[in-house]
Amino acid sequence: MMWVVCILSLWYNINMVENPVNNLSNSQLRFSYWYISHKLELKRWLAVGLAVVAALFWFYVIWQVVFGAINFQRDDVRLRQLIYGGNSVLPAMENSKPQSLQLSPIKVFSQADGRYDFLAQVANPNAAWLATFDYQFKTPPGNSLIRQGFALPGETKNLMDLGIKGSSVQLEITNQKWIKYGNFSDLKDVRHNFVFDKAEFIAGAGLGEPDRLVFELANKSPFGYWQFGVQALLYSGSQLVSINYLNLEQLKSGESRRVELFWHESLPAINNFEIKPDVNILDEDNIMPPVSQ
Repeated sequence: MMWVVCILSLWYNINMVENPVNNLSNSQLRFSYWYISHKLELKRWLAVGLAVVAALFWFYVIWQVVFGAINFQRDDVRLRQLIYGGNSVLPAMENSKPQSLQLSPIKVFSQADGRYDFLAQVANPNAAWLATFDYQFKTPPGNSLIRQGFALPGETKNLMDLGIKGSSVQLEITNQKWIKYGNFSDLKDVRHNFVFDKAEFIAGAGLGEPDRLVFELANKSPFGYWQFGVQALLYSGSQLVSINYLNLEQLKSGESRRVELFWHESLPAINNFEIKPDVNILDEDNIMPPVSQ
């Protein structure tokens, strides 16, 4: 804006009425004579300069309007082609998104004290996406705690909650997030290496003595885990009759540990069981740092 101020100031000086000044030097007199002699010519050049500036300004405005209109038409045509023209971009974008989790109906197991255990399966159909979420078995009048859950790529896993009042229940999944792992199969081969050995279900020998499931757990992976969950499912014939869960602290790499789970309620004859690990091998915060040698 400085050049505009200078031009306006010059225009004002050209048109102002000069007052006689005494004691002018020779150079001032020469400049005054030159100024008066060329005053009309200066006016013309100043007018031409202002006209050029105005023309350039309006040329820029018109050019921006025309350029914007042309681009708008092109973008509108491309958008219509993308939506209505069968463009392959949308299917590709849709295919790159993870598919939704699939939930099974909830199974309810009653306990002797009027409480209930709940189990639902969640299936992650995506081979390269980890799903993390919060889940809650909601039962009136009181709800269970909100728990953090996950489903590894391609995994079908159990969600459990134990000892809850009220048998009318709904499962709510919230705060769902997805993380992509293109090399999950390689990570699983290294990190998911757990062995359950010498497993045995032992029924209580007398009144008041709990039933037990005992086994040896070995962490064969090169990684230790701060938190390691164990899920147990008991079967009578082909029917699932009871569940249990145990959270272990600090399962180190190469460690073998004897584990026991207890049932205090009355159970039918148990002839089969399942033991499943429940650990997010992709959670870097749950992996113990290597021990320095």
